[in-house]
Amino acid sequence: MLSCIERQSSWTGPRVLHKFTHRIRAHREPLADDPLLLLTTMTPSTRRSCLIRLLSSVLGMSVFTPCAFAENWPRQPVKMILPVGAGSVPDAMARLVADKLTQQLGKPVVIENRPGAGGIVGVQAMEMAPRDDHTVMFMFTGVSVITPLMVKSVRYDVLRDFTPIAGLAETSFMLAASPGVPAKTLPEIIRYSKERPGSVVLGHVGPGSTGHMMAENFARRSQGGFSVVGFSPSSGPIALMSGDASYYIDGIAALLPLVKAGKVTPVAVFSSSPLPGLEGYKLANETVPGTEGMGSFGMMGPKNMSTEALAAMIGALGKVMSDPDVIARLRELAIFPAFTPGPAYADVIRRENAAWSLVARTTGMEPQ
Repeated sequence: MLSCIERQSSWTGPRVLHKFTHRIRAHREPLADDPLLLLTTMTPSTRRSCLIRLLSSVLGMSVFTPCAFAENWPRQPVKMILPVGAGSVPDAMARLVADKLTQQLGKPVVIENRPGAGGIVGVQAMEMAPRDDHTVMFMFTGVSVITPLMVKSVRYDVLRDFTPIAGLAETSFMLAASPGVPAKTLPEIIRYSKERPGSVVLGHVGPGSTGHMMAENFARRSQGGFSVVGFSPSSGPIALMSGDASYYIDGIAALLPLVKAGKVTPVAVFSSSPLPGLEGYKLANETVPGTEGMGSFGMMGPKNMSTEALAAMIGALGKVMSDPDVIARLRELAIFPAFTPGPAYADVIRRENAAWSLVARTTGMEPQ
């Protein structure tokens, strides 16, 4: 066990172990003046638990690999709750991750789709799941940040109610034009909408979605004359192709297949800088400042998830997200790995909450 820890970090036990003797004593094992001698008096399982707790304190959960931590976890198949339906972009990513996790963990990782109410149904399923560390939840910005902002009845807080395991990847949004509209660049589109106030439909997947917030923010900051209209995920692309919506904002992954098929025209993406493989696309914030927006994907565990399970998941997910096959397949979906373990993922969610809260205030969007 110690040799494994030494391989994964620069930690030197004798210098720091005295600071954590109170944690070790909490296990009610025979005491000794020398903390290292104290470890030798413990049972193997207790010694392993103490060392895991100690290492998590010293390293802040930032560099775990499965190593010896995964010796006893998982003990059974792992269920991954996905708060959207099958066939969606998050579903495609979650299934890719689940397949690779199965290889890393040595136990099946089984997807359970629980769509509905902007992710609320999935969150409730996670809250009611057995607290045995074998249920995790695939998370994304729409559920972790947007739904709590836009739905008045929501009472959950993902950072309070769950354990952030790791952020996995990020993506952005795209503005696309219907084939029949004459204005195809941002300056032309803004001018075109001002000349026809209220008649130029800017569509989105809504209401209360991330795309809805992006559309309202773009309409306000561009000072255009758009009519912002929400569509269902299935009817939105049809409305764009038919001309019922002149323009449409959605995740890049949702619109990219239509762009590649030549059915709609890409106008701009809403990332703050060019994205790998999409360098040829215009950035919206270069014409309309303040319109950039990103969304993240990650993994959550149950509240108070054990250190053993958390360490094993972080290590396994780190390997999954650095797998060249995963990177290549996600890039096809315009999703880009951004691995942020433990507390770093919690910080990502806090930053996203601050950014989207500002959008809500700026646009005057109120929870419904």
